[in-house]
Amino acid sequence: MNRVFYKNLDGLRFIAAMLVVLQHWYPIFFNGTPNAKLGVDIFFVLSGFLISEILLKEAAISNKNNFSIIKIFYFKRALRIFPIYFLLILFLFILKSPDLGDNWVYVFTYTTNFYMYFKNTWIYPISHLWTLAVEEQFYIFWPFFLIFFRQKLTVIISTISISFLYIFIYQSKDSLFHITPFACMSTLGAGALLAFLKINMNDFFKKLYKISVLIIMITCFLLFYLFNSVSFIYAHLISLILSFFLIVYTIISENSLIKFLLANPVISFFGKISYGIYLYHVPFNWLFSKGLVIINTFYDFDSSLFWVSIIQEFFRFSLLLLLCTTSWYLIEKPILKLKANLTG
Repeated sequence: MNRVFYKNLDGLRFIAAMLVVLQHWYPIFFNGTPNAKLGVDIFFVLSGFLISEILLKEAAISNKNNFSIIKIFYFKRALRIFPIYFLLILFLFILKSPDLGDNWVYVFTYTTNFYMYFKNTWIYPISHLWTLAVEEQFYIFWPFFLIFFRQKLTVIISTISISFLYIFIYQSKDSLFHITPFACMSTLGAGALLAFLKINMNDFFKKLYKISVLIIMITCFLLFYLFNSVSFIYAHLISLILSFFLIVYTIISENSLIKFLLANPVISFFGKISYGIYLYHVPFNWLFSKGLVIINTFYDFDSSLFWVSIIQEFFRFSLLLLLCTTSWYLIEKPILKLKANLTG
C-alpha cells in the first residue's frame, strides 16, 4: 500500500525540532517557556497520526495476515530509527559519556526514560532520548491494539483517557512522571484519533479544519500565557489540542503562504533531516562547547562581544545542519531505500 505524503508536514517537523533545540541550547532565554514541551508534543501527535494511519489502512484493505502487517511495520520502523540512533549511542559509549557504568543497557534498549524516572535525574548529554524511548515503546504494542481490536475508536479513546488519569494521579507525586510512556500515550493517542477521524469520519475531519485556525490562536495564547501558572495536566491538555489542530490545519491547508513557508525546498529538506537534528543536537552541543574551551586556550576570544557571539552561533547551527545533512545522505537515505523492497 502506498503511503500518503503530506508535503506541509516536513515544515512542521522542522519547526517542532527547532522549538526543542532553541530551549536546550539557550535555556537562559527560553527557560520557563513551553517551547520544548510543544515541540515534543507535536512530534508525538504527528507520530501517532502517521503510524496509526498506516496501520488502520493496512488492517482495512491488506490481503496479508495480521502478523505479516506487524512484521513489516516493525522492519520499516527499524530501518528509519535504528541506524543513526545506535551509531550515536556507540560513539558516546566509546567516549564513556555519560558515565553510566553498567547502565548503558537502558540506552541500548530504548528504556532511557525508565532509567531517568527511577533515578529521578536527567543524564546529560542524552536526556532528550527519553522521547525516542517512549516512541519505541509505543511502536511495540500499538500495532497489536489497532490490528487485533475491532472497536478501534474505543481503544483510542480509552488510551487517551487512561493516560490523562495517570497524569492526574502522578503529577504531584513524581517529578519525572511525564517521561513515562503512560503519560505520553495521551498525545500519541491523539494522533491516532486524528488518523481514525480522517479515514472513517472525513466530513467531521473537514469540519475540524474549518475551526482549526481559531483553535490554534486560542490554545497558542493560553499555552504561552498560562504555562507557568497552571498544573501540568492543564498545560499538557492545551499543548495537545494545539498540536492536534496544527496538524489538522497543516494536512488540509491549500493556503499559498502556508505552502511556501512549510513546503518550500529548503524547509522541506530541513524537515527530512529533523530526526537527525533532534537526535544529534544535545550531544553535538556538548562536543561543540568542549571544542570552544580548547580553542579559547589558544585564542582568547571575547565571547561577550556581540559580533563574536553571532559568528559562534552561526557556526554552531551550520555545523549541526552539516552533520545532519551528511548523516542523511550517507546513512539514512540509502538505508531507507530498502523500504521500496517491502510490499504493502
